[in-house]
Amino acid sequence: MEALADIVRQVALIVLLAAFLEMLLPRRGLTNYVRLVLGLFVLVAILNPIVGMLGRGGEVAVAAWDLRPPPPLSEAVAKGRELARRNNEKALETYRHSLANQIKALVSLIPGAGEAEVEVEIEPGETGRLKLVRVILFRPAEVRGEIKIPPVELVPGDGENRKVEPELVERIKTTVCRFYNLSPDQVQVIARG
Repeated sequence: MEALADIVRQVALIVLLAAFLEMLLPRRGLTNYVRLVLGLFVLVAILNPIVGMLGRGGEVAVAAWDLRPPPPLSEAVAKGRELARRNNEKALETYRHSLANQIKALVSLIPGAGEAEVEVEIEPGETGRLKLVRVILFRPAEVRGEIKIPPVELVPGDGENRKVEPELVERIKTTVCRFYNLSPDQVQVIARG
């Protein structure tokens, strides 16, 4: 019964297409050729399911007229989505790592910053927007140009944080904020001895 419904659906589509094409043709001489071609399509649409039911030979496929739904591809689609998710995660991780290296290089150009480690947090999802940039300063720079940095003062606490001039922290924050168009609360500067 399903095969009969398929045949009727395909033949109806071909007949509608034939009527539409006949109306569009400018000359009567071409209508005979259009009828011949579309008649062949009707034959293929009718014979294709019949040959399939008899099980003798392969289908005569005319993809343009085949209105049957494609077989379920849920497994292939699920694998494709998983692959896309993994690729997206790898791309975001590479982006985060490259961005951290760029910011580290930018901070190293600021006089007095010394060695720094940079951690970058990205908004969850596929946007890649920066959520937080954490700059961790390790050692003060000895001398850069003519600017001398005062000695390090260790303050007891977790990680032995060192005291850093507020001007240096402000310079680092301002530079990173301006370069990456961030707000000041998205940039943290931490000094460790």
